[in-house]
Amino acid sequence: MQTSPTRKLPALFVLDSIVKNVGTPYTVYLGRNLYNTFMEAYTLVDTATRRHMDAMLKTWKEPVPGSIDPRPVFPRETVQPLENAMIKARAALEKIRQSQVPFQGTATPPQHNGQYARPPVQTPQQFYPGYGVPQQVCLHAIFELVSLLMHNSPPLNSNRSSSTPISRHWPT
Repeated sequence: MQTSPTRKLPALFVLDSIVKNVGTPYTVYLGRNLYNTFMEAYTLVDTATRRHMDAMLKTWKEPVPGSIDPRPVFPRETVQPLENAMIKARAALEKIRQSQVPFQGTATPPQHNGQYARPPVQTPQQFYPGYGVPQQVCLHAIFELVSLLMHNSPPLNSNRSSSTPISRHWPT
């Protein structure tokens, strides 16, 4: 979806409404690029928007409320790769965050004659891996890596399928 990050969630809400209210053939058509569309948006939006996207993803694993059709909105094979990528990315992000906290889980830093030892003469970028890198850049890199590892496919910003990308059908 080639829209600004503030417009990604409303666009996904439109997609959500279409697949829940109309169903087939849109679940099939939109499901083809759902992984790329969802993950690209997920890497660009803020934490609050990610929570809404997480909640939306959960509803896609269930039948439409009030429907007589017992099938979930999207088939398991469409939703499962999204969940797997998000679990791995969250774990990787948490590992990065933990590595940025000095002296976490350790005793008081060593002292010499009542004075703390001088800090190393290094820039924060050298001393703490990932310091100063925006979270969205980290997330995007993590999701690209997870995408490559899970699907052995090109990165998120390249076209994996021969079909027309969804972004061409959505207003920007």
